Amino acid sequence: MGTFQSVYKQRGSSVRILVVEDHDQFRQFVCSTMKKGAELNVVGEVSNGLEAVRKAEELQPDLILLDIGLPSLNGIEAARRICNLVPKSTIVFLSQDVLPQLELERAFFR
Repeated sequence: MGTFQSVYKQRGSSVRILVVEDHDQFRQFVCSTMKKGAELNVVGEVSNGLEAVRKAEELQPDLILLDIGLPSLNGIEAARRICNLVPKSTIVFLSQDVLPQLELERAFFR
């Protein structure tokens, strides 16, 4: 089994990414970093949890980079909803804090 990128490279398509981050500068940094990869395609970027759920359903991305501390709907609840609507998407949580890791453990690893 290869890496996430190599699987998509083998099938001849790029990894379609949705970036969800409420801090504009960090979101721009993440998007510009992802765009440097030839096999990576940022198909959308949003700044809150409700938009994340809506865009994920609309775009059906392969990968969702999801902040935990989001306005309107936190990242953990957004992830739950996205998993139900777009089960084939892979979600990777983004966070600068240690506390959200503890929240994730309580939410998902009971």
